[in-house]
This record gives sequence, C-alpha cells and structure tokens, in this order.
Amino acid sequence: MKCLLPKAAPARLGSAVFLFAFFSVSLIGAAPIPAAQTPNNSAEATQENEPPSGTTLPVFLHTSFSLDRCKPGQVLRGKIAKDVGLRNGSVIRKGSELEGHIVEVTPAANRSGANVAMQFDKLDVGRKVPVVTNLQAIADHPPALWAFNVDARGNYGIDNLLIARAGNTDPVGKIVLASQAQNLKLEKGDALLLLVD
Repeated sequence: MKCLLPKAAPARLGSAVFLFAFFSVSLIGAAPIPAAQTPNNSAEATQENEPPSGTTLPVFLHTSFSLDRCKPGQVLRGKIAKDVGLRNGSVIRKGSELEGHIVEVTPAANRSGANVAMQFDKLDVGRKVPVVTNLQAIADHPPALWAFNVDARGNYGIDNLLIARAGNTDPVGKIVLASQAQNLKLEKGDALLLLVD
C-alpha cells in the first residue's frame, strides 16, 4: 500500500501538467484570428447588409419618366430615403442606390394612357446585391410623412395612376402601373414603398 502512493502522486501531477498544457494550447488555438486571415470573413461581410425577405425599403425615385414615352430596358434609379435597420443589427444607409428597369410598355390607346411594367432588382450596399421587390405604396413628391409608414398601401396623390400589379404574385417582382390619362409622368422625388420578397 505504501509503495502505491508515491507512484500515484507523480501520475496525478503528470496528468495535471498534461491537462494544463492541453487546455493552454486549446485556448491559444481558439484565440480569434485577425479579420484579414479569417477565411469566411468576407462572405459574412457580403451578406451583412443584404435585406432579408420582409424588409421595407422607403425609396425616392431618382429617375423621371413618362409612362407614354419610356422604353423596355430603360434604367430606373431610386435612393433609399432613410436608414433601414435590419434584424441582424446592420443598416442600409440613407442614400443607398436601388436600380431597376422598364420590363415592358403597353402603349396608350383610346384616350387612356400606357401601362408600364417595371422591376427594381439591384440594391447597392457597398456592392450591388440582387433583390426582388413588390410595390406597397406610391406617393407624389414631396410625399406625406405617412407614405413611408410600413402599413401604407396604394397611391397617395398621383392623379390618374393605378397600381395594376404590385409584384407580389407570379411573376414576383414585376410591378405594373396603369395610367388613366395620357402623358402621365413620374417625377424625380416621387416616393415608393417597396417590400423585399
């Protein structure tokens, strides 16, 4: 019995030294890697400001266009009207550019104006990311403050304009505006409330 104790004590001491060394190396190995060396850091950064489904984007139109004279392929631009906070804590900054284009135009006929299909599908958050959006509300310039309320729906103050298709059903993202009068023009500064699908 006496001879076992001296042998056991060094074994415990050796185990303790081994465990201490193991955890020290583990902790050193678990230390954060500087951002430049983190392999997935850029992938995480690229997704940080991407708006998830359900994000409301208040936009000022940055392109004026006539519904009767626009052409398919014509580029449309908008600017985010105010900072948009995302669920992950990141922010889409006011002034970020949203890009879209005219998809198709049905010309004016029988004293009614044209129908114009459009979509907004690229958002610049430091780089251009694809988005699919539908139209919740549209308002004339300058829009009333409540035009950017997340519950706003429809047309506020633009005479003779109908939202014929909001873009929330197939084909998702395709928004159709119908003019009830000829020569209807959307002006720079008109407001759009878009929802990311």
